[in-house]
Amino acid sequence: MSTDAHGSFVVEVHGELIYRAFENVIRNAVKYSPPCGIVEVNVQVDSQTGALVIAVADRAPGVSPSLLEKIFEPFFRAEEGEQVHGVGLGLAIARRAMQMHNGSVTASPREGGGLLVKLILPSSQGASAPFE
Repeated sequence: MSTDAHGSFVVEVHGELIYRAFENVIRNAVKYSPPCGIVEVNVQVDSQTGALVIAVADRAPGVSPSLLEKIFEPFFRAEEGEQVHGVGLGLAIARRAMQMHNGSVTASPREGGGLLVKLILPSSQGASAPFE
């Protein structure tokens, strides 16, 4: 895994939820990557919005463009061929955790193959649901 992170970012969050969001996205990238593949994690603060942007990029087989939104639905499984263990909740949990912090998570094809997943956490909260 390769990590690139600069600067600082401070915001009040529900730690366990944000941890689960980051962990589920990174774990999926590692799980679906080829052996000895590199998963790149780039973390930066957007200079215009002040939001924290976490980009997780892999060289896994990727996801069909028609399924890029569906992969965030609970129990959806997009594996094409290979048997991978799991029930399809990781990305749904990530999306819900980010939404609870007024953030977002999106997926797009990566140039050269693979998937790019971006998690965006705004600098000011005002969470849409209680953290308890």
